Amino acid sequence: MPEYEAHLLGTEITPMRVTNASENEDLYPNGNGQLVSVQVMITNTSGKPLLFGSGVGYQPAPSYPRHPVLELALHTSPASSEVFDFPAMLNGRRAPTPSVFQQRPIAAHGHLVGWASFVAPSWSLGVISRKGADINFLRSDGSSRYIGQIRLWK
Repeated sequence: MPEYEAHLLGTEITPMRVTNASENEDLYPNGNGQLVSVQVMITNTSGKPLLFGSGVGYQPAPSYPRHPVLELALHTSPASSEVFDFPAMLNGRRAPTPSVFQQRPIAAHGHLVGWASFVAPSWSLGVISRKGADINFLRSDGSSRYIGQIRLWK
């Protein structure tokens, strides 16, 4: 990305109960899903501080950023070739911490390490290693003019 670099450090996938599953019954049948979490190191490549997420502060309820910076791209089903983007949550129940989004600005040429979590379908384990499964990185200002990716497949 023009203002930062990202490196994948680790992943964690755990089954979860999706509380608002009725809004997307096709993705979360019977309210079942996966909490897909990625640990990343973000390095500020600019000469000025970079706010990667919403900054410090904790909201007890799971929430999503107004302008997504990270998205998980997965196939819409194990049999589909269509890819859908799942936005990262600012925070979530049982999500690993610290969140990459709720930290202080990254100093010029500094870095931070944190987690980003996504609510994915229960069958996501079957598609996360297929071609097209990526972590999409957008500009820190929410612009989609430029997208960087870390592939989850080889």
